Amino acid sequence: MRERLESVLAPFSSFDRVRPFLRRRLTSIFGHVVSDRDNLLVTDLYRYPTTAEFRQMLVFLRENFEFVTLSDVVSHFRDGAPLPEYPVFLSFDDGLRETADVIAPILKDLGIPATFFLTARALDNRYLFYGHRRSYLLTLVQTAEMRQSMRQSVGALLGLSEPEPALQMICQAFRRLSVHKSDDCARLDESAEALGVNWQEVLDAEQPFLSAKQAKALLSDGFSLGAHGTDHTKFAHLNETDRRRDLRRSLDFMAETFGLDGIAFCFPHSHKGVTRRWMTEQLAADPRLSIFFSTANYAPNDRVMVNRVCFDRPVDAVEPLDVGDILARSFLHSAVHHGGWRRAL
Repeated sequence: MRERLESVLAPFSSFDRVRPFLRRRLTSIFGHVVSDRDNLLVTDLYRYPTTAEFRQMLVFLRENFEFVTLSDVVSHFRDGAPLPEYPVFLSFDDGLRETADVIAPILKDLGIPATFFLTARALDNRYLFYGHRRSYLLTLVQTAEMRQSMRQSVGALLGLSEPEPALQMICQAFRRLSVHKSDDCARLDESAEALGVNWQEVLDAEQPFLSAKQAKALLSDGFSLGAHGTDHTKFAHLNETDRRRDLRRSLDFMAETFGLDGIAFCFPHSHKGVTRRWMTEQLAADPRLSIFFSTANYAPNDRVMVNRVCFDRPVDAVEPLDVGDILARSFLHSAVHHGGWRRAL
């Protein structure tokens, strides 16, 4: 029923129609990468903005909103401090290298604040997420010549019964693998070995993540940092003990590496499976923790957790980035599924 209502209302959900509802509501928007080059580690995950698209997006946001900092957001939700009309909070997840090479210089040029959520093990290129591993292998098999014996070997590892599976079948099998299931992750690593891929060599060659030195420079430039887990594991796939351990280790890392206090924690992927009661308990138990962030568009925010809209698009998107349309559709979705119209008034 809600999906049908959303599809009926979609043609009428222009940004101009939605904007009045955002006057006193925080718009929190995030992405991962901005680049003009192909990034093999994310090409098959999402379509990211070019530098021109990113600048246009920032100009649009600045014309329609007022940028606020992480400190502003925490003070508002935790202490009741006021926000300006049409507030917008910008953040980026994962700590990819483009953060320092591309994103931060553009933000500095335009005088726009942002927060970067870092994954502990990825910093200094010590670990590669399984989503990035899958994207890399998909790109590799689509651009490299695969011998018959190699197709047979990889096909068998992926559970394909054909003696010499076609490239399309191999790609489909890779995409069916979940980066959240240990058995599927093992298949990814076994396939990488069959293809002659060594993940540490990929990390050394690509240098996809920030170094600690680069992250500290972001702090010096006035940007803020937050925690994003230890290895990007989705909390829905962790038991209670491992959730607490991952959160604590992530906070330990940010405190010890950057001397931070009042640390915001952004759930890897989403907060699915984690209750606000659990979050409230963690906030009470660890004074270093300030607030949680997640990815549920314009779902209700409170003193425990703030939701965000992602401006990355599906990998097959061909149209230019239209952040106004993204915000309007995200608000419509939340209005239908979370009562957003009423809460925004």
